[in-house]
Amino acid sequence: MKAGVIILIVLAALIGVGIYTVTNQQEPAASERLPDNLRSLLQEEMRLLNAGVQSIDAALKAGDEATVASVARQMHDSFILRQKLTPDDIRRLKFVLGADFVLTDKAFHGTALELSQAAQAGEAERQTQIFQSLKAACVSCHERYAPASVAELVTP
Repeated sequence: MKAGVIILIVLAALIGVGIYTVTNQQEPAASERLPDNLRSLLQEEMRLLNAGVQSIDAALKAGDEATVASVARQMHDSFILRQKLTPDDIRRLKFVLGADFVLTDKAFHGTALELSQAAQAGEAERQTQIFQSLKAACVSCHERYAPASVAELVTP
């Protein structure tokens, strides 16, 4: 009788551990579920955008509006959905990451264009505000689609 109770307790504990393990396994980040070619394109763009953010940060501190305008314009123009992706790639991207990702990416590049225009107009305060929004958009997107890479971002 005592042995039967002990066996039931051990079985219940093992089942509990199994259920806990299964329910607490993390699903891979959305970006990790992309086909290799799409993941490579996104990683390439992210490296370029991060370099752009760093350049703009330095240019803003130096009051170099020409560089801010130029780099922000390049960031706008790097919008991958207009460059290297086929219609099939876009469908796969939307399927894996969701249509919200495409809208988020489009909005980010639109913000980069706003920053370029503010720099061309010599609007220093507006440039700073838009740049802060741009960096916040980076963090927000990475938190949602590539959480492991958030720490690598330039912090505000």
